Amino acid sequence: MVLKSTNTPETYRENLKLWQTQNFDKNLTEYYHLFQENPVMDIILNAGPSMTIITDLRISKYVYVTKNCEHILGFTSAEFLQKGMDFGLSLIHPDDIEDYQKALKFVWDFLLSLPAAKRKYYKTSADFRICTRAGVYKRVLQQNTTLQTDKSGNIVLLLMVLSDISHLKKETGVSAAIISTENEGYLVWDAKDSQLKNQIAFSKRERELIKYLAEGFSTKQIADRLNLSEYTVSTHRRNMLDKTKLPNARALVSYAINHGML
Repeated sequence: MVLKSTNTPETYRENLKLWQTQNFDKNLTEYYHLFQENPVMDIILNAGPSMTIITDLRISKYVYVTKNCEHILGFTSAEFLQKGMDFGLSLIHPDDIEDYQKALKFVWDFLLSLPAAKRKYYKTSADFRICTRAGVYKRVLQQNTTLQTDKSGNIVLLLMVLSDISHLKKETGVSAAIISTENEGYLVWDAKDSQLKNQIAFSKRERELIKYLAEGFSTKQIADRLNLSEYTVSTHRRNMLDKTKLPNARALVSYAINHGML
């Protein structure tokens, strides 16, 4: 099924073609069976601070949306499910939609250039502005993870998590990132030059620390959470500042968001 909209950019249609030309295995477990096998997953996702969407790339359709989207954006999950991807795209800021679609195409061109079996080892992200029912724009970070692949390695179900980062990033524009879960490498896309660039890689532990810094935790609180000494936490933070040549933790958090590391 091809979605049609007169208000979406041509890049959107190019992206749909990328997804729909893949030779998907038809004998796959449907998404709802994943929840039947893991009933707690639905409870956890709906209780979290972020909105979660599962997209079935075989039909280019949202198949699951957490009910907490109403708290975040003011729209119900039923609206997203009934109106579909065109509706989701219509909420993106007019100044961001074209760059968002360009970023998406760069990401998918990269993923499809990989051996199929390797694609599931990459996560992607993008940040952009999205409109709430109240007409207010929020900046969100969309993080995408492969939920299911077919026997050929084609990505079938994509788990998308949208978090409000308005309080952390005030700049306009769109950025995107591709993260390898195998070697922790980062590629970043920015609308200003439209090229994928290698970025400084942080270890898993360092990314955990940045996440807590972004949430406002103190050194002692982070140490307690990660079962580390305060000295070790401070050392990690200092090493990251040295790597990035940044002046403080606030700048470090901003850097991580701009480069898709959170």
